[in-house]
Amino acid sequence: MNGGWDLVDVSAKSRALFLYRIQSQATRTGTLTAGWMKKWNISQTENPPFPDRIPKSLEYLGTYVMDMAYIPKQADSETAKTYKRNIYKTLRMMNNADAPPQELRITRMYPQANWRQIGRNLTVAPTSEDDKAL
Repeated sequence: MNGGWDLVDVSAKSRALFLYRIQSQATRTGTLTAGWMKKWNISQTENPPFPDRIPKSLEYLGTYVMDMAYIPKQADSETAKTYKRNIYKTLRMMNNADAPPQELRITRMYPQANWRQIGRNLTVAPTSEDDKAL
């Protein structure tokens, strides 16, 4: 059976929120982060990134530099919510690029079952959408 539950990737979501927060701090004038970005000549579009310019005590800025080099800049017409979602999608694609899709545990427990047919049966069953989601 193809697909899955498309659950939230907590790691990618946390990193996306972190990157967005650092970026918003870096673009505000007068913030400490903006000062550091200027001091170490850090730009979002620089690829390959050079995190070794940044002191080890500010490792979070090195992480920002490494990740943001692969994430497109926010378009003028793009809302903050859409941009955060795009960061999240990019990070998920980067995380999942070399990982094969995981098989559901039930399919490993019962490999002899015809999961394609079971999926079709569940889809056409005369039940409410709430019951199908369970």
